[in-house]
Amino acid sequence: MLGNTISLLFIVLTIQGIFGEQCLTDQWPPKPERAVPTYVVSLDDPPMERWNQVATAFKTEPAVADTLPAPYGDEMKGISQATGLPLGEIVLYNIFYEASALCTSMVAQNQYGNVFHVRNLDFGVFFGWDMLNNSWILTEKLRTLIIQINFTRNGEVLFKTTNFAG
Repeated sequence: MLGNTISLLFIVLTIQGIFGEQCLTDQWPPKPERAVPTYVVSLDDPPMERWNQVATAFKTEPAVADTLPAPYGDEMKGISQATGLPLGEIVLYNIFYEASALCTSMVAQNQYGNVFHVRNLDFGVFFGWDMLNNSWILTEKLRTLIIQINFTRNGEVLFKTTNFAG
């Protein structure tokens, strides 16, 4: 019993420094290595071609299954081989809830009738904590896939979004 109490106290004291309140005042503009690339997706283009610029820019990114902690990536590869389903589809089935359930979002309308859909990408909680970088492991893996997209029609920006490439 005393051992459990000491262990719990150790854990609480250890994570206080990691999760303590912080006021980050020097984060804007982002450092070049953290800058989010912007792409244009023209709604005038045929649906099969709209995403070509994004797709070709990220085609060399490692497959998500290769970045997951062991044994999850290998398990998904095995399921893909056994079923004949594409690996990407198996990965989607397995991480969809983790990647989507935590993003906080809101839809609001201002006094001028403008509608805003906002969200933060608070993802990554379920795949472990990286003690070296003080961050969630999946967060670091997905960070490189974040992009800004300007959706256009007739050369005019209709709306802007923040997405994951792919």
